[in-house]
Order: sequence, then C-alpha cells, then structure tokens
Amino acid sequence: MTNRTITLIDIPAKDRQATAKFYNEMFGWEHQDYPESNYSTSSAGNVALGYLQSTPERPGVVAFYVHSPDVDADLKKAEQLGGSVVVPRVDIPGMGAYAFFKDLDGNIIGLTSW
Repeated sequence: MTNRTITLIDIPAKDRQATAKFYNEMFGWEHQDYPESNYSTSSAGNVALGYLQSTPERPGVVAFYVHSPDVDADLKKAEQLGGSVVVPRVDIPGMGAYAFFKDLDGNIIGLTSW
C-alpha cells in the first residue's frame, strides 16, 4: 500500500483574511486571497491550507484532503470499509477532482486528484 500525502487542509473562518493573517504572523505562512470565490490560501511546506469563508448556514469544520490517484475507486473503498460518501467526485477543469467521505466515526475526509 502506498503511503499517500495530505494535500490540503481547509480551515473555516468568519473572516478569512484575518484568519490567514493570524497564521501568517503565527507561523510565517504567506497567503493569497481569492475574493471572487470567498477563499484564501497559504502554504505550509508541501501542504496547502485553505481558509473557507464560513456562514451561519455553512459553519464548516476543519477538513483535510488526501491525494487520490483514483477518486472514484477510493470512494468505493471507503464504502466497502464501512464509511459513506458525503460529496461524490467533483471535477475542476484544468486542476483535477475532489470528493468527501465520512469515516467510521463521522469525520469528513477529502480526496484530491491534484
């Protein structure tokens, strides 16, 4: 079995710019803001961090994403092991795909193909 890497960690934020600034000052993680998508990012070594604008309707949870060479196969495997699909494969043109599943304890884990 291949030991796959974590590719992204999403951190929900009431004010994503302030949260990105906090982590910049705390750990030196430079950030990039994408106002058109209510998203900001930072880089912590080889792991990307995303600051997702939270709302009362979508408070969010910290989620991590694992690299997947085959998102559909990994979703199927998660189900076979007792997990459940939360968000089926979503393709992002020019970038890859992502999906979410729940583990046995209800934790949500993301998969990315980039």
